[in-house]
Amino acid sequence: MNAPFIYLFKTYRGQYIYDVNTNRILSIPRTLWDELNKKEKSPSFEYSEYAKKQILELQQQGYLSSNRWKNIRHPASDIMPFQLDNALCSIVLQVTQICNLNCSYCPFAQGNYYSRKHTGKQMSKETAAYAIDFLVQHATNSNLLAVGFYGGEPLVNFETVKYTVEYISKKYPYKEFSFFMTTNATLLDEEKIAFLNEHKFNLTISLDGPKEVHDKNRQSFSQESSFEKVMGAIDTINEKYPDFRDRVSFNCVIDPAASFDCFHSFFSSYENVKEFYCRFSNITRANAKDFELEVSNDYISKYNFEVFKCILANIGKISKKTVSPIVKEYLDEVLQVMFDKRFVGNLGETGHPSGPCVPGEGKLFINVDGNIYPCEKVNEMSENMKIGNIFEGFDIKKCSTIINIAHLTEDECKNCWACRLCYLCCLFCEEDAKLLPSVRLKNCKQVRENLNNYFMIYACLIEHNFDRNLDWFDFTERK
Repeated sequence: MNAPFIYLFKTYRGQYIYDVNTNRILSIPRTLWDELNKKEKSPSFEYSEYAKKQILELQQQGYLSSNRWKNIRHPASDIMPFQLDNALCSIVLQVTQICNLNCSYCPFAQGNYYSRKHTGKQMSKETAAYAIDFLVQHATNSNLLAVGFYGGEPLVNFETVKYTVEYISKKYPYKEFSFFMTTNATLLDEEKIAFLNEHKFNLTISLDGPKEVHDKNRQSFSQESSFEKVMGAIDTINEKYPDFRDRVSFNCVIDPAASFDCFHSFFSSYENVKEFYCRFSNITRANAKDFELEVSNDYISKYNFEVFKCILANIGKISKKTVSPIVKEYLDEVLQVMFDKRFVGNLGETGHPSGPCVPGEGKLFINVDGNIYPCEKVNEMSENMKIGNIFEGFDIKKCSTIINIAHLTEDECKNCWACRLCYLCCLFCEEDAKLLPSVRLKNCKQVRENLNNYFMIYACLIEHNFDRNLDWFDFTERK
């Protein structure tokens, strides 16, 4: 009997199989789980008659197949050229490579990453206009188009931002556009706020917690407090542009060396901050050089405890108001993977791990020179990541390489139980501008650990009759 392509895990209440071929999770008796586990650890182990009967019944239902992919190829490979020609929907313009801050964790600032360093380059108005034309010309099948502004710090080149918005309104009044921007907000004065509000921007402001934490990591070259400037901009929005508030959110990059409580108390109770939605993210290790990232035991233990509380809230054991908003993003990701991304269906003979985005399906990043990249997170200095430019079009060969990135580790991916839920894209496969199998494999262990945790949380929720339709994070109750 060939070994089934499965992953075994268990919770306090039950024993489970993740069946790779069907992408389903099955609850099974303890005796069967124990025998499958013994067989996995020792291939010479002989199943009992009871286990053989149970396995046969599951196989007759389509489970416990030993099938693996025979070929690694992304299912969007054939449709991608059409997508790039006709169905673009969003671009992010790097209007400047200048930044007025020198953040400790920024991939572009202090030399800890391979991505690039800040330069004095700015996107010209002509390039911005050409980028908009490029978007529209490749979006005949898209009704709503989105344009984002990125840096450096995009407000350094606010004139090009304004010009781009005005260019769109004059040349493409028949197209529906939306706008978004990520900013450190230190240059966000009332004039800029009024413009962003008038044109209904969705604005993400970088805010890393209370003053002592924010200023430690988000350093200004002049040694002034960037926190005070950010809070001044937020106060102006609150006082003079209250209708803008619903389109403003924060992004907090967590410093794991700090206390968990300082983040929780700040975003839960700090006046003029607690009313806004905040996304929480960790300092990225993608494209990082060898540098030490200090992590406090206090942060880890309290974060994990809040995740535990979050699970309790989801099964109705405690009030959702007692759970820190910091873990919301994590639980959202768990639920998205387990309910939305885990498409049930047979594995088939040809496939690809689910990590890579299809270039153009979501958004594209266009740098100051008009070069095109899959997104703003990849290494801008790498020729591997440059998939074309707005003047000459797309390099389909490079686009194909990026979405079929698992060719780097084809044999390993074919035999990995996490293949259908893997999130590794080209971002996690590159070091010093080189796409390397060793870099991708180095990240595999973390993927499997994360998915194991997702499975256990999912199973625990289902065991307690979790209702996906209930919103356990209604932030209006925090006010």
